[in-house]
Amino acid sequence: MTRRTMRAMVSGVMTGLFVAGILGVGHAHEGDLHRLLAQGRPQPFVGGQSVKLDGDMEVIHGDGIVAPQSFIRYFVRNLTTHELFELGFDESPSASLITGRRVTVRGRQQNSVIWVKDVAALDAGGATGEGSTVAAPVLSERTAIAILVNLSDATLCADAATCTYTPSYVAGKIFTATQSMRELYLNSSYGQVTFKTDTDGNGQPDVVGPYNISLSKVGCNWSAWGTAADIAAQAAGVNLALYQHRIYILPPYSQLPDCGWAGLAYIGGSKSYIAEPQSMMVYTHELGHNLNMAHAGTDPENDGVMNVEYGDSIGSDGQLAGLAQLQQPASAPDGLAQRLSQCRTDCHDIWVVSTGSYRDDAGRYVAASVTYFQAEHQ
Repeated sequence: MTRRTMRAMVSGVMTGLFVAGILGVGHAHEGDLHRLLAQGRPQPFVGGQSVKLDGDMEVIHGDGIVAPQSFIRYFVRNLTTHELFELGFDESPSASLITGRRVTVRGRQQNSVIWVKDVAALDAGGATGEGSTVAAPVLSERTAIAILVNLSDATLCADAATCTYTPSYVAGKIFTATQSMRELYLNSSYGQVTFKTDTDGNGQPDVVGPYNISLSKVGCNWSAWGTAADIAAQAAGVNLALYQHRIYILPPYSQLPDCGWAGLAYIGGSKSYIAEPQSMMVYTHELGHNLNMAHAGTDPENDGVMNVEYGDSIGSDGQLAGLAQLQQPASAPDGLAQRLSQCRTDCHDIWVVSTGSYRDDAGRYVAASVTYFQAEHQ
């Protein structure tokens, strides 16, 4: 996705990646995740060994600097052996496959890839824990902390005297500015979802750092960067257990050539990674992935094929068509925004996460796999 596209979209809430666990088991296995990512996306194969296993899902969503670089990768960690496998599918997998969900997988295994026959949840809600949000909450005030990170060979600010990406700057983007991530969620949900500004009660927005960590940008080992940043923050006295979400503010993507993305987050997880720190919409987009939101696609031909992954220009980061962002929702197509506005009373302020297709008042598809007020779901 281009920066222009990222900024043009204005209304829903959107994408990224997340490793299960905080400082526990998940981080002990972060190396195998990056090893599998480096192998490229799985391709169909002939043969293989029949396999059935129970495990916990890890679903990663990266938002490319240009749209073709966007990706979703699905992994399952065997409950018994703790071995990580990447999953391949003949058809698009269910949106219910999110980070932290405990599942039974059947399929054919070849090396570290399982080509899936079917996946079944072991319980209705999936596995819970510090690393997963599982079901996206509604009518809530979320807690999030932003952690600024400098690497050994890439920094947020080359010159401290003229630095742009300061804690106060990031606090504005996320919490305090009129056009902040917090305000976008608050307005888009008509007051139902927001983020607390000062969870630890120290009188300051929840932004810490920057922390200088002795890891290189080479290889784009974002989960290791996050782990090191957690350790540095805790050593500085930050109580990370207070927060449902951690937002790692990385050096700009121009300094991270091995990454190729502007933001990354775990779908249904608690962590997101930001490599475009000047864009409020990137923060918003990635936190949306943590809240189980997928990209909205557009289908102007009404043939069931989504032409544009990130949706129309009304949706913030291409996530949602028609919800009020920082502006009035009057720009939505064919009266859709008015219908959504009426949902404040008619729909009892209910948000749902659904994988269905949604139509505007003219019967055209406007989005798929988005968070929506229930009145528009057909």
